[in-house]
Amino acid sequence: MCREVGYEDVASFRRLFRKQAGVSPKDYRRKFQLPDYVAEARPPASGKPVRPRRAAG
Repeated sequence: MCREVGYEDVASFRRLFRKQAGVSPKDYRRKFQLPDYVAEARPPASGKPVRPRRAAG
């Protein structure tokens, strides 16, 4: 992630991220990750649409 935004030093990125966001990058990802049912419905990287799965029940 840090190289994608221009940081070469991982420790520096982690320190600055924590200072700005108030949490570590790991905790941020855990807190704001999409639920599985949303992540499954997202289109793949190819850009082809994906039909959402029907809920069991």
